[in-house]
Amino acid sequence: MTLLDGLVLAKSVFNHSINYRSVVVLGEAELVEGDEKREALYAFTEHVAPGRWDEARQPTDKELKATWILALRSPRRPRRCAREGRGRCGGP
Repeated sequence: MTLLDGLVLAKSVFNHSINYRSVVVLGEAELVEGDEKREALYAFTEHVAPGRWDEARQPTDKELKATWILALRSPRRPRRCAREGRGRCGGP
């Protein structure tokens, strides 16, 4: 989970930055590559600053190689708990 404190926008998408607070999530991450990597950067940029992807310079191949995108699948809650309306299930 991340709490966004501020945006730092630059002329280039690669040089954008954010000030944030976050928590650590345990799991097995997968490296996102190829076209999916550019799509993930686009989706993240548009989520944080709608319209910014088209306003800023697009990342170069060198910048894309220097950027890692990791995907972490979130565990699904058991359906029984969701039906009961509880906020959480299981042990501590």
